[in-house]
Amino acid sequence: MSLTAYLPHRPPALLVTEILSVKEGGSVCLARVPVDSPFVLAASETFPTYLALEMGAQAAAACEALQRASEGEPRAGFVVRVNEARFHRAVLPVDADYRVTTSLVRAAPPLRVWRVRVELEEDTVAEGELVTYATELGSSD
Repeated sequence: MSLTAYLPHRPPALLVTEILSVKEGGSVCLARVPVDSPFVLAASETFPTYLALEMGAQAAAACEALQRASEGEPRAGFVVRVNEARFHRAVLPVDADYRVTTSLVRAAPPLRVWRVRVELEEDTVAEGELVTYATELGSSD
């Protein structure tokens, strides 16, 4: 099934390209920033590392949507807070595969706290905690 079934994003905003594994409270995904992304710094074909947190948010959303698929309608999620973000580089190369790992730290629905780590070729390039708020798809709440 297509990732667009689980995430409301469409290219070039859709950064998660593949879900490698999903387990209770976590996932491992691949993500990529395409050359046509509005975040790309054209002169250097790089993007600001803070966009790696969006990779983490999309991976967490895909994880939650897959786990909820058996319960009915997937939910839309919104990042409402970023805790303890650390960036190990200022910019990152486009069209590279980034490994994104998510782990659910705690939940008080509709809020959830996710630990995310983004790696490029075995090196951690960004990590932190994201707080998400889940609502029904199509809801304006």
